[in-house]
Amino acid sequence: MNQQIKNKLDVFFGQYQPIKYKKRQLINEPGTKVEKISYIKSGYIRLYTTSKDGEEFTLNFFNSVFYLSLINLVSSSENNYFMESITPVELYEAPREELIEFINKEPGLMFELLVDVLDTFRNNLVNSQYLVQGTAYSKVASILVSLANNYGTKKGDKVTINFATTHRVLASLTGIARETTSLQILKLKDKGIIQTKGSHFVINDIEELKKETEV
Repeated sequence: MNQQIKNKLDVFFGQYQPIKYKKRQLINEPGTKVEKISYIKSGYIRLYTTSKDGEEFTLNFFNSVFYLSLINLVSSSENNYFMESITPVELYEAPREELIEFINKEPGLMFELLVDVLDTFRNNLVNSQYLVQGTAYSKVASILVSLANNYGTKKGDKVTINFATTHRVLASLTGIARETTSLQILKLKDKGIIQTKGSHFVINDIEELKKETEV
């Protein structure tokens, strides 16, 4: 979400009292009827689904709960995902009618939201291509590039992903086994392209990491 849209939404949602969640707290689950529009004030939420055998598949949407809840509410559909806080989270909730009224009073905001959604869609198509066509190695590299671009903080030449990311979560993002994911991470570390500080990934050279996504 670009800063211009975020500033406007911050003003609107700031009139409501935020709901606080602890790290690793389940916020929502499949089948829940969406009653209000959700918007993250701070923190990150993991959206995921599970297979019949309990295997998790994580979506690469760690702070886009606003768009998901908006889509569900407009289409009158139930939530299809588990939502888990992966950091402490503060979450706003607002009535649909009040948000629509606010958008109608803000010239151009709906168009800006549409552009942002389409841009996200385009990026997801690119990521999907790498995840379908790539090797296990290029898939892990691609996911790390995406996380760094969307949720990273740059300091000097290095980019640190803003939240702790386990090998299990990376595996569920790429659709490959955790053990295989760990081997690819080790290869990237051995090349000096990435490192870890605790459970946070640090990209030492984002351009070199992008090269490793090539299939």
